[in-house]
Amino acid sequence: MRTKIKLIYGIGALFVVLAVFLLVSLPAYSGGTSDSDAYDYPIKGGTEEWKAFETHDDMLRACQIPQSILKSMSTKGLVETVLEYPLFGNMRLYDSIQQGFEAVASQFNGLSELLNRKDAGTELLAIYSKMNPQDIEDNWGDLQRGIYAFSIAKVEILLTQNEILDDLTEIQLENLILEARLKYTAKEQSAIYGQTGLDSTQQLIERVSQRHYTMREYNSYVLTPKGTQVAVIVDQTEMSPGDIDWYNWYVAYYFPYAIRLTNATNKYNCHSYAWYNQTTSNNAWMPNPSAYWTDGSYARWTGAPYVGLKVRYVVGNAHSAIIYNISNHQYKSKWGPGPLMIHSPSYCPYIATTLYYYYRVYY
Repeated sequence: MRTKIKLIYGIGALFVVLAVFLLVSLPAYSGGTSDSDAYDYPIKGGTEEWKAFETHDDMLRACQIPQSILKSMSTKGLVETVLEYPLFGNMRLYDSIQQGFEAVASQFNGLSELLNRKDAGTELLAIYSKMNPQDIEDNWGDLQRGIYAFSIAKVEILLTQNEILDDLTEIQLENLILEARLKYTAKEQSAIYGQTGLDSTQQLIERVSQRHYTMREYNSYVLTPKGTQVAVIVDQTEMSPGDIDWYNWYVAYYFPYAIRLTNATNKYNCHSYAWYNQTTSNNAWMPNPSAYWTDGSYARWTGAPYVGLKVRYVVGNAHSAIIYNISNHQYKSKWGPGPLMIHSPSYCPYIATTLYYYYRVYY
């Protein structure tokens, strides 16, 4: 028995007919077919081999596709391969999905290859058109629902990329935006998606419409120790239980030796935690913390590291952390909308090749 929620549409009979068609279509993508030439990753999350990885770089190397296979793979097989990429979820652990997408694309040869395939959009649209946001089993728990919701979001994230959209025809673009609007309405009628689930669909609609709309807009500010204003977003609607369970599951499954301290929350991010407020009452999401070191509140430390130093992941300014333990070489940091974690410097979803330490100089 599937849970079906009645949809109410007010934009014409054609839209209603298409909505009915959507609700009886196939469930979300769940892997390649038996005759697919999709790549079978030799090491998968949850296995003893995966648990043996000591760094994020180890994981990345294990998931690269051999070039001889990559170049000969069909686009359909490549799409299936990318959707099954073990570290696809890393892009949700950045301050924005787009920032995370660009980071993952730079680290995974399968995704960079897909962006260069002229028919990638056609294959993705074929999968997307068969997805039904309300195809939920009654007996599913929050985690199963969160995983299902992300299976739809993954396709939407790929379709949002300009490299994919550039190769779609006008008719395909019209079909895509209609599909996205139908799915947005279906998601609105289901409590399992929440704002996080709606964001990927909304961003796809806006990108296809060629309007630049930012889902998160600054609505407040905090102050550095020297009094410089730093823009933040506060009072965001919390994620759905399914999304929270998905983030908790993902970090435990793919980063088993990192320690989760809290449940996932989108109330604050890594920069806000490291530079502004280390309590669980923090409700400020901080996209850019650079004022903390450019206004003289903090200065770079080049000596031996010690507990409490702020850590800046320099590549892309994608992450901030606090040194937690010297003897075990551990940091404490918030992983995007994911949980607060304790981890080694390179055992996290972020590029750790260049790290700067900072200490407070102004009180």
